[in-house]
Amino acid sequence: MLRIGLADDHTMFRKGLCFFIENHDNLTLAWESENGKEAVEKALEDPADIILMDLKMPIMDGLEASKIILEKNEKSKIIALTMYDEPKMIAHMLEMGIHGYILKDRSPEELGKAIEEVYQRGFYHNEHIKEALKKANKDKSTKKMDQFTISKREREILGFICLEYTTEDISQILNLSSRTIENHRNNMMQKLG
Repeated sequence: MLRIGLADDHTMFRKGLCFFIENHDNLTLAWESENGKEAVEKALEDPADIILMDLKMPIMDGLEASKIILEKNEKSKIIALTMYDEPKMIAHMLEMGIHGYILKDRSPEELGKAIEEVYQRGFYHNEHIKEALKKANKDKSTKKMDQFTISKREREILGFICLEYTTEDISQILNLSSRTIENHRNNMMQKLG
């Protein structure tokens, strides 16, 4: 039997999940909590195999609670159970180390599958999560590429630098101050490393 910890501040939803867990052949409820602080206390006191963690809760949110639990409790695996359908949030939570992410509008069968896969394989990624990760990675790549894009003026200055012109020489040729040339040089160093 897998022992499940449950953290959600919505009583009716939490009680519905308790009913689901108690009526599932392979699951048993280890504990339930209505906020992140209480979830941390219970997870450290009585580690469950899997913790279903809502992200938006009072006192301490599920994000902070998950960080603490992951740092101090190597036994439990966490599945974020939330309405947040934002690719950046999904990617952030998975990068942080949670083991699965499932939206609250999914079916009980999918939740059962997520619990089983996290326990057996260590993670759960459905198609929705895979698409969100692709989008988040694409957005990151675009942002990184923007960091490496240099302006027309910077390319012009870089050309002179490659020809071994000094800052003073470049400033006279382009009719710019030495300080402006140095600022462009510093910007390029930050962008290009």
